[in-house]
Amino acid sequence: MLPGIPQPGESAPSPSVSDFLTLKTIQVSNQHNLTLYAEADVINPCPESFNFSIPSLPFVVSLPNNLDSPLPVANVIINPFVSTHPNITIQASGTVSTLPRSSFGLLSTFLGRFLSGKPNQILISTPLFSTNNSLGIQVPAELPALSPRPNLLRNVTIKDMSIRPSGTTFVASGIVFAKVVLPKGMNIGLEVFRVFPDVLVFDGEAPEDVPLELDLPRRHDTVKKHTPPQMPSLPYPFPPRAFGHIRPDDWLPSTSVRLESTNDGFSVNGDGEEETGPVYAVSAKVVDVPLQMLSGRQKEFSDFVGKVIFGSTGAVAGIEGYAAVAVSVDGLPLDVGDPKEGKERDEKEVTLELTGLPIHGNVRVQL
Repeated sequence: MLPGIPQPGESAPSPSVSDFLTLKTIQVSNQHNLTLYAEADVINPCPESFNFSIPSLPFVVSLPNNLDSPLPVANVIINPFVSTHPNITIQASGTVSTLPRSSFGLLSTFLGRFLSGKPNQILISTPLFSTNNSLGIQVPAELPALSPRPNLLRNVTIKDMSIRPSGTTFVASGIVFAKVVLPKGMNIGLEVFRVFPDVLVFDGEAPEDVPLELDLPRRHDTVKKHTPPQMPSLPYPFPPRAFGHIRPDDWLPSTSVRLESTNDGFSVNGDGEEETGPVYAVSAKVVDVPLQMLSGRQKEFSDFVGKVIFGSTGAVAGIEGYAAVAVSVDGLPLDVGDPKEGKERDEKEVTLELTGLPIHGNVRVQL
């Protein structure tokens, strides 16, 4: 029995990495190319009388891939450390590997889970034990999720939102505005140029306690260009006062601009309570997107439309659901000779798709 390590029962599985490893800090920067820094605490299983020191060690971090061989994503150096009790603090730094464009679907799934507060399976190997230029033995591990879960999309609203009848249904138009707030330590430049909302619409302000399911699917296939993303399921039965569903047929083109940052890439809100990474303002135009009435919610739909038609200032609608964003990242190393994608390189298509980002907001709707 090792002190400090959780002990499984007779029929219990062995503890996972997250049971004895706590991720304290993770930072990503792209001042030149994408560089990484992480700090974690690991439970020391050795007796206090046993002391040791570990020199600097190189490692390769890869993502498991159901459809192909594992994808190396980072070359990492573990800084030298000595044993301490009860925990050992480990620091690591490295760079993101050159990535084939065909791997961006796999990488998008990884980042989407990480930014949604979900752990990810990774593979760790070291070139010290590799032969014939291979990665050698790869040890499965789990990258803990960020805690608390980042609130990436904020202040979501739709300006000048209007609805109008179109045949047997209604369509909505307006301009979607939101802030993309990166977690602390992620000092990277990016451009958000496509968004995809999938939301419920409420008569009145959206409730704060809608039980959204955030367990994103572990899709490891390549995401096809411009295909609407796979989104988590919206809650059913539908919550009170929900009457409509908005989901476009395709991505919406968007523009983004970096708002506030300091020299170290962090931002602080007006109360000085929260330190974050860079903040980006994103806008996208919505034109005649169908507003689908939910089954069994005819009365709620009629009540809302009546307020819009006969109210002097329209009516307040709450929105709750998910969004996906397509981003290009400055400094992301790309293998331009990737045979799976052809020879042409379009910078706009060097993209990552982050899916299942929670949306909560309220808008005023008029005819």
